[in-house]
Amino acid sequence: MKSKHYYFRLLICLFFTCSFYSCDMLLEEETDLKTDCETYETAKVRFENKSNSNTTYDIIWNGSRIATVAPGQSTNYHTVSASQHTLTFKISNSSYRACNTSTPTLSKCSHHTYSCTY
Repeated sequence: MKSKHYYFRLLICLFFTCSFYSCDMLLEEETDLKTDCETYETAKVRFENKSNSNTTYDIIWNGSRIATVAPGQSTNYHTVSASQHTLTFKISNSSYRACNTSTPTLSKCSHHTYSCTY
């Protein structure tokens, strides 16, 4: 299905057929209008520490620590693949989990904030 931008450009072509732009240029392929998240099938995630016990968390994403978050703080957004992942909030400098491990499935171009309260 064509986007509203395509039809807008088509309308411009119909009204201004003698313009400086050719219709081919105005009606470029829809794929050229895709955003990076659509092209590369990515999503954005960030993490918040909502600790009630003044506990710092390590964020374990797909088995790797990607951030450490102090109480009351949040990370910047991370760009990740739009797919299923594994997320664990661990208590920093220990092997203990602060919250249960989850397996979020992200859709492309989505934005998510995950938090843990221990």
